[in-house]
Amino acid sequence: MFCNSEGKINDLFRSFRFGKSTISNPIFDNSLSLEFLVFVTDRPHRGSEKWGVEYFFLRSGKFKEKISGGCFIEYEEVYLDRFYGTLKSRVEKKLAKGKNIISNIDVAGGLIIKKKYGKNALLIYIQPSSIEELQGRLEEKRTDIPGMIVNRISKAAYKLSRASKYDAIIDSDRLEDVENKTINIINKIIYTLMKIGIFPGSFNPVHIGHLAIANYVVEYGDFDEIWFLITPQNPLKKKTDLLDRTLRLAWLEKSIGSYPKFKTCTVEWEMPQPTYTINTLQRLRVMFPENNFELIIGSDNWETIHRWKDYQLILKNFKTWLYPRLGTGKIVFNHPNVHMIKGAPKMDISSTFIRKAIKRGKDIRFFLPAGVYEDIVANNVLFSEEIKETDTENL
Repeated sequence: MFCNSEGKINDLFRSFRFGKSTISNPIFDNSLSLEFLVFVTDRPHRGSEKWGVEYFFLRSGKFKEKISGGCFIEYEEVYLDRFYGTLKSRVEKKLAKGKNIISNIDVAGGLIIKKKYGKNALLIYIQPSSIEELQGRLEEKRTDIPGMIVNRISKAAYKLSRASKYDAIIDSDRLEDVENKTINIINKIIYTLMKIGIFPGSFNPVHIGHLAIANYVVEYGDFDEIWFLITPQNPLKKKTDLLDRTLRLAWLEKSIGSYPKFKTCTVEWEMPQPTYTINTLQRLRVMFPENNFELIIGSDNWETIHRWKDYQLILKNFKTWLYPRLGTGKIVFNHPNVHMIKGAPKMDISSTFIRKAIKRGKDIRFFLPAGVYEDIVANNVLFSEEIKETDTENL
C-alpha cells in the first residue's frame, strides 16, 4: 500500500439563500488550494450550463450503467427519475494528487462521504432562515414548475432534520457572513496538520521489536500516525542482504492489520536508488503539505548520523526523535530539534538476529508478528549469507 494521508473533502450542502457559485467563488478566490468537484446527473442541461462546469450530463441509461458498474461513491434519485452522483474515479484522482476537494452535495450523499472518509471529510450545512424564505427564493428564481417547488420544500424539511449530523451549520442570512464563516471553517481543517512519525527501515523481516517501539511512540509520543518507510536499498547495505521488497511489504501489512495509527509507505520505491532520508523527507513534505513529518530513529543510528547525506539539513528542518537501543553508549545530543523518547522500552532484537536464527533452523516464531514465521517456513524463504554491515538501518 502506498502511503496516502488523503486530501480533504469539504462538502457544502446546497445553499438555500444564495446560489452554489455565489458562495463557492469567494472561497476559491481566497487561496485555500481547493478544487471543485463536478457531479454527474442525468437531467437535461439548462440554459448556458456547460459539460464539466456545472455538471457532467449523461443520458439516463448511461447513468444507470455506471450505477451497475459501481462507479459512484454515492448517488441519489433526488427527484423522480432525476439522478445525481459522485464519480469514484474523479475523487480518487484528485486525492491521489493531494488536492483538497470542495463539493456541493445533498445531505444523504454528504453523510455517505463522511462515513467513507471519516475525519478527512468536513460537512458544512448552510441552512435557510426558514422554510418560507426558501420557498420565496425558489419562486423568485422561476426555474422550477410549481409541483417541483413543493417537492423541493418537502425535501428541505427532511434535510433540516438531518443537519445535526454535519460538522458545522451556518445560517444563510447574510452572504458576507456565510462566506467568512465557511472560509474560517475550511481554513481550520486544512491547516490543522497531522503529526506523522516516519519510522524508516528495511524491515528484513519485520519483528516484534519494530512494532512495539512504534506502538509506544504513537500512543505516548502524541503522534497521529506512524508511517513505516520501507527502504528498497540502504546505501550502507549490500543488495543481496535484502529479501524481495514485496515480501517485506506483505509481512509488514499483515503485522499491522487493522490498527488505524500504523501505515506503510513505499514512496522510496519510485525514487532513484539508492535513496537518502533527506530526499525522502523533502519529497513527503511536498506530496503531503497537510502533514507535519518527524523522524524516528534508534540510538544506534544516532551514533552514525554524521555519515548520513545532508544530515545537518535533516536536523534543521525535521524534528528527530531517538529511542534507546541496548548496546549503545550514552546518548549525547545538543540540538533543539532532537529529542529522546522517554520511557520507550529497550528491545534487544534485530532483523540480523532473526535471519541468522532462521538460517540455523531455530523456531523463533514468537520474535515475529503472528503469521510471519509461518509464511517464511511455508514458502521456504532463504536468506542470503550474512555480509558484515553497519548498524545504520536507513540513511
